[in-house]
Amino acid sequence: MNEYKLKGDFILKTTDKNDPNLDKCLGLDKLTANLFYVCDKCKKIYLFRSNAAKCCTINYICERCGFDGSKTNPPTELINNKYCINCIDIVRKENAVKIKYDGQPLFYDDNYYLNEDDLLENLLNKMYTYDLMDLDPFFWGCKEDKWEGIDLYSCLEKELSEHDEDIYNSIVDLDALEKFLADWNKKQKIVSYYPDYKTIIDISEYIHQYLIN
Repeated sequence: MNEYKLKGDFILKTTDKNDPNLDKCLGLDKLTANLFYVCDKCKKIYLFRSNAAKCCTINYICERCGFDGSKTNPPTELINNKYCINCIDIVRKENAVKIKYDGQPLFYDDNYYLNEDDLLENLLNKMYTYDLMDLDPFFWGCKEDKWEGIDLYSCLEKELSEHDEDIYNSIVDLDALEKFLADWNKKQKIVSYYPDYKTIIDISEYIHQYLIN
């Protein structure tokens, strides 16, 4: 069996590549295997530094239910290194701030409801499949990410990357372009939405007001 010795945060191969035991030892192609990384704690060998760095920092035991992700194949990593997929929403709801629905964007079951019409259409569709009284009235809130527009100097840097560094001094009427683009950016209304797992929106009053009563 090949022998390896530790050197810093990696393992340096010290024996002949043609040794047939190399493949059995590391499970890697003997023609490409030269440098390997090792976990500082358990000494498990990895091909990539990033995998060795996170090896023993990964927690596989769910803090809520005790699920052991290390026993699955492949191992199941926990969300936020703390909770399994079955517990994460429960924990999020326990810790989230709860507010009433007031027309704000919502996220639920992998769908976004950006206005009241979207929500109402969804609820009406659900009326045909099950009793609205059984519907979970707690939706996630949303975070807005407004597009700020085009960054003039990032564009110029890309376009002029093949030119000399002082080429900016040769641009004619740059101030006019700057002003035009600033005004143009202010007119843009592009907004993206992402789930806000720190906020829960209670739509129970909305359901009773518009669909049950």
